[in-house]
Amino acid sequence: MTNSIFGFLISQPLFELCLYLLLIHLLSVLLIFLLPLLAQQCVLGEESVNFPDRNAILHSSSVNGIAISELQSAAQDGLREIENMIELEKRLFSDGLISNKNKCPGRRNVLEKKRSSNQSRQKTVEALGVVEASKKLKERINLNENEAGKVLPKLSLRDTVLEKTCPETIACPTVNTYRSFDGSCNNLMQPSWGQRDTISQRLLPAHYGNGIDSPRLASDGSELKNAREISLDTVRIYGLDETANVTLAVMSFGQFITHDITLSEDFTFENGSSPACCDAQGQLLPPNDMHPQCLPIEIAEGDPFYSCKGINCMSFICFFFSSRRR
Repeated sequence: MTNSIFGFLISQPLFELCLYLLLIHLLSVLLIFLLPLLAQQCVLGEESVNFPDRNAILHSSSVNGIAISELQSAAQDGLREIENMIELEKRLFSDGLISNKNKCPGRRNVLEKKRSSNQSRQKTVEALGVVEASKKLKERINLNENEAGKVLPKLSLRDTVLEKTCPETIACPTVNTYRSFDGSCNNLMQPSWGQRDTISQRLLPAHYGNGIDSPRLASDGSELKNAREISLDTVRIYGLDETANVTLAVMSFGQFITHDITLSEDFTFENGSSPACCDAQGQLLPPNDMHPQCLPIEIAEGDPFYSCKGINCMSFICFFFSSRRR
């Protein structure tokens, strides 16, 4: 009787479906354990490269035809650009062009930020070398932004002078009594998740104006609306005191802006001071005195707060960032 019941059950489509789903689940668990063990390669950002055959690369998933000499040359160019940036920083600091000293108008100093770590600075400088190398490659092959985003993530930095900029593999102890201070190895499957000085995960692909690091552009190729104007328009629409039509989501989003964005570490000089994007009078600095990590916000005439002070520049500095794995 038992055998006949079992034979009846195993012949049913529902039971076969359950076995099939169980197999899929077991395969998924196996992949979860195997994927972290696979070798990861550090790659370039949303940029491009100098290839022997441009069309072949754009329409192929293989990058074996790329000469390593081309990548090495671009990597060397990237390092030279970083050396030039460091020399510029020395001059800017010597000339007193630092926001800490100039007290740049409009600088985001609502919250006192902790001093940036030397490790954060070093990782950013190394990542900037990759960014600059990407720009050089993009110019050589003359790729547009979309093409660059498809090509460069497939390229490895191995056997180039930038290979050392790749994030190191984390070796976790087999037994941890307590969670780590820096967040590493708290997730044994993904040891770097939640670790200090690591990049944030993206929900959507990056959409830079040049495919590498410049601000995003509008759909017609023009610059997006000025951030200061958007802020003023928001105040004009909702007012400062009218809260009847505002939900609790506004407060929650404000907390996200404050904690996850405003408290992120700004780019700094080696000694921890910040580059100045505006002079002490609130005017835009000339290009030769502008740090490449500055993205100043221009203030239009007629601004209800800054115009009467003669200020037309609001300092804004890029955050620290890091290389990524692929």
